[in-house]
Amino acid sequence: MEDASFQPFEGHSGDITTLAYSPDGAFLATGSLDKTLRIWNAGIGRQIGEAFEGHIEGISSIAYSPNGQHLVSTSHDRTLRVWDAHTGRMVMGPLLGNTRGGFLAVQWSSDGTLIASGDGDAYLCLWSAHTGDQIATIIHPMRVNGVAFSPDSKQVATACHDRLVRVYDVDQRELVHEFNLHRAAVRSVQYSPDGSCLASASNDLTVRVWNPHTGDCLWEFQRHEHHVTGLSFSPDSRLLVTSSKDDCVQVWDLMSGDCILRRLYAHNGTAAAVAYCPDGTHFASCGGGSVRIWTMPKGEQEDMALKPLSGHWGPVYSVEFTPDGERLASGGYDKNIRIWDMNDGASLHTFQLHNRRVRDLSISADGSYLASGSDDGTVCIWDLKSNKQLGESLDYGSRVSSVCFSPDGSHLLSGSWDGMLRVCDASTGGVLLTLRHDSLVLTAAFSPDGNQILSGSSGGTLCLWDASSGMLLRPKVCL
Repeated sequence: MEDASFQPFEGHSGDITTLAYSPDGAFLATGSLDKTLRIWNAGIGRQIGEAFEGHIEGISSIAYSPNGQHLVSTSHDRTLRVWDAHTGRMVMGPLLGNTRGGFLAVQWSSDGTLIASGDGDAYLCLWSAHTGDQIATIIHPMRVNGVAFSPDSKQVATACHDRLVRVYDVDQRELVHEFNLHRAAVRSVQYSPDGSCLASASNDLTVRVWNPHTGDCLWEFQRHEHHVTGLSFSPDSRLLVTSSKDDCVQVWDLMSGDCILRRLYAHNGTAAAVAYCPDGTHFASCGGGSVRIWTMPKGEQEDMALKPLSGHWGPVYSVEFTPDGERLASGGYDKNIRIWDMNDGASLHTFQLHNRRVRDLSISADGSYLASGSDDGTVCIWDLKSNKQLGESLDYGSRVSSVCFSPDGSHLLSGSWDGMLRVCDASTGGVLLTLRHDSLVLTAAFSPDGNQILSGSSGGTLCLWDASSGMLLRPKVCL
């Protein structure tokens, strides 16, 4: 997937907690812990006008009116405010609910008549969008983290801290459904644009997709590694994008149940929220102090290039192509090394020997052998033709952060957290040379002619060595 961050969306001085596209997709609104709302040109990321100021605590949620003329915001300052989306003038509020814990979520009904809010004191509140009057309150057992209207505005769903998703009839104020399969607090809910699905995100690391009419669970998605924070459907209701505290944004195909774009690391911390652009070509994510705009792939060629290789659990730390480009090796957190066919994305083989994460991989120049270094302190060499290990594992007793074959494939270089560089005979595993850094080794490589070794350490130093004698050729370069 192309990272299409048009601009860094610079302006907020605190974490960006929420975002929403205008109905026509031309603008993107953001809310932040710096207590302000800002409107951006969604195409180029430039701020439009001044920040919307008035809240005295951080912004928790925002939503556009269906006609795009107004923007509603909620805050930890326990107020709800409605703004002119073009001028930034507050046209309604501050509205005070029943909450002492602050508002957590807000949503505008599709018919434009109602605003729903959820708060830290366990209330779902319905407000008149025209007068600001509070026309209904529904108490929940625990705080209401998320709210969503159905596309026809006849139902409203809540995400509750007691692990339940509830659906209410708006006119009768009666409970219609109660979904209870989550195992931890539910953080967010959203209806698909066609009304056929209701998605919920939970602290149990899962996303569930429900039939809102029958209560049946249609899908359970389980690839996030931390609390799932946000949801947004594509305009055609075929895709669902999710965000998480694991800093990942992922895209799910609701026809097949496949995760079609996974582990899009976005914000160096928490991906707090996501929103699909109404034209279906982009979606946005926010977290920390940043906003990212992601472009969905178009066309067969781009789709092929972006096809995810599914199999690893957890982060992948190293990838290496074979010289002919036909295969790819990958290693990661799940301790496994996988070999992939790059023509169709099929997993050809999995090497399972390391007992801690795999940090680095190297493939010999002739494509015959693969070396792996792991946090378990070992280096392994594999025959890529027979898919068998060559000899015994080389146990160095310290995390191996780097491995590299010499250009002729006869030697294997490794670097470890004990500060040692080791050159061994690739066929026997015998250590031929040891070199010492003054701090843990992070990376090392042979020169193209194999005569020199360059290494880098956590102490910020680069060292250039003679690969035969081990002599330090250049004084250490401090970075």
